[in-house]
Formats: sequence, C-alpha cells, structure tokens
Amino acid sequence: MIILLHTSKTMRRSPSIDIPLRVPQLLHKAQELDAYLKTLTPSQLAKSMNISPGLAGKTHSLIADWTNI
Repeated sequence: MIILLHTSKTMRRSPSIDIPLRVPQLLHKAQELDAYLKTLTPSQLAKSMNISPGLAGKTHSLIADWTNI
C-alpha cells in the first residue's frame, strides 16, 4: 500500500502569535451586572432566579469570586 501526503492550496496556516487580543465587547455590561449581583444575598438570588437555596449559595459564591482580569 502506498500513501501519498500532499498539502492543499486551501490549507489554513495557524494564526500568528502576534495577533493583538481585544477587550470583550460586552465587558462593561458584565461588570455592571456583576456589581448589581454582588449586592444580592443568596436568598434574594434564589427568589429572583427561582432556584433552590443550595444552588443559590453556589451561585452567590461564583458571583463573589468573579473578576474581570
């Protein structure tokens, strides 16, 4: 059996490492939402999101740990 390997004209090259990273477009809105959510207690999250108290506690912890770095 003979196997031939050949490159294609349409093969894409991997992007250059020099591509500048951009700031996400909705980062400002996410920061506003985060600031509001951090003011809520787990019981308020449970009521507004209609979730169990246990899940509200986990969600509250995730919100508290979120940063925009």
